[in-house]
Amino acid sequence: MKRQRYFNLLKPISEPKSAWDKIYDWIIGKARIVLLSTEIIMVLIFFVKVVVDNIEKNKLNEFDKTQQELLNLESQHEEEFRQIQARVIDYQNIWQNSNMIFPIYNEVLGYIDSPSSQFSLNISSAGTITIEGYEDLDRLRSIENKMKASDSFNSVTINTLTLEQTDVIDKRGRYSLTGIIDPELLLREPI
Repeated sequence: MKRQRYFNLLKPISEPKSAWDKIYDWIIGKARIVLLSTEIIMVLIFFVKVVVDNIEKNKLNEFDKTQQELLNLESQHEEEFRQIQARVIDYQNIWQNSNMIFPIYNEVLGYIDSPSSQFSLNISSAGTITIEGYEDLDRLRSIENKMKASDSFNSVTINTLTLEQTDVIDKRGRYSLTGIIDPELLLREPI
């Protein structure tokens, strides 16, 4: 017997879809689009993050390079700054101790009776006074005797006396005279 073939153009009758069938259809259809778009967004965010990190790394490297150059520049001048700091400390000490040393300074200047004398006067914080200069030998002897006779000094000595041939004839010489200041003078209250 021959079978007849039918073409059924009607919708097939099927059972109504269950909740699981609906979820499955949603995952296969719309969720796939959502997941794909989420993955594309995540990839874009990753690339943006890589670009931003590279820019920040370059800025940080440039900042480090600038800081290193500044450090090198400052280290070149560090010795000069330290010398300036030492001078400032010395000036502060001189300023604080000047009231105690000023009378001694004036006394020694009074002993040097010739204003045209070439000399340098150094008063140290250790309590020594050093006069170096080029002077007539009679005046030098007078300065030494006056300092020895003074109550301000415990001892006075001529450390060096240099005479050249012309100096012997002129009775002049280069000298270095040191006096030790009486410690009680330095401990007194400032004027």
